[in-house]
Amino acid sequence: MPVFFIHSKQIIGGVLQLTGPLVRHVGGALRQQIGDRIFVIDEQKIGYDVQLLEVTPKRIVGKVLQEKRKAPVSPLSITLGQAILKSKKMDWILQKATELGVSRIVPVVTERTVVTPRPERVEIQHHRWEEILKEAAQQAGRWEIPQLDFPTDFSRLIKESPNFDFLLLPWEGEEKKGLREVLQSNLQGPKILVLIGPEGGFSDHEVLLAREHHFIPVSLGWRILRAETACLAMLAMLQYEIGDMGRV
Repeated sequence: MPVFFIHSKQIIGGVLQLTGPLVRHVGGALRQQIGDRIFVIDEQKIGYDVQLLEVTPKRIVGKVLQEKRKAPVSPLSITLGQAILKSKKMDWILQKATELGVSRIVPVVTERTVVTPRPERVEIQHHRWEEILKEAAQQAGRWEIPQLDFPTDFSRLIKESPNFDFLLLPWEGEEKKGLREVLQSNLQGPKILVLIGPEGGFSDHEVLLAREHHFIPVSLGWRILRAETACLAMLAMLQYEIGDMGRV
């Protein structure tokens, strides 16, 4: 079931009242009707099972049937350092990475990044990306929206390495270490930082710098994957091998 993010002030006396854009989404795009049930989560991470009593183009009213305070917990906390890609590709990655359970996303400017953020548009772009994350989190039934950083340089993100238990860098130049082998022999904790390169891949200098900060370059196989494909393949394999995919 999708979730919808609300503010606790929208629930008074066990009754939910919605106005604004969320009404158009719930009552319009999703065609929810009187008697249907939805699940909403407030800023305090409290969930509410709600039955709809009134659905109009401008307002939705529902009765709280049950309150839930225990959010699903993932065994992994994945930070994705994603080199900024062209607009639609980046939007798609943000959406799918959210569905695959990342905790934090850091847009990264690398040596081969084709599209670099214009200073006058950073705030606007950041807000638009946050909306993509919010919609993806709701669709995926997540209780939280991934943290989204403002764009940063590759070298600056690399220096955060001591804050993580495990550091991974998928790289087409790695010929000896596969991801499964590395996960089975080196995993030390749940906090993981994954770096995904741009369309042209990481430069040799960036790979060397990452190695110096204890990142482990890994191969995803002999096929050369597009940046957006590599990102999703990496996240899906992490969730399957050591995360919550396949767990009940």
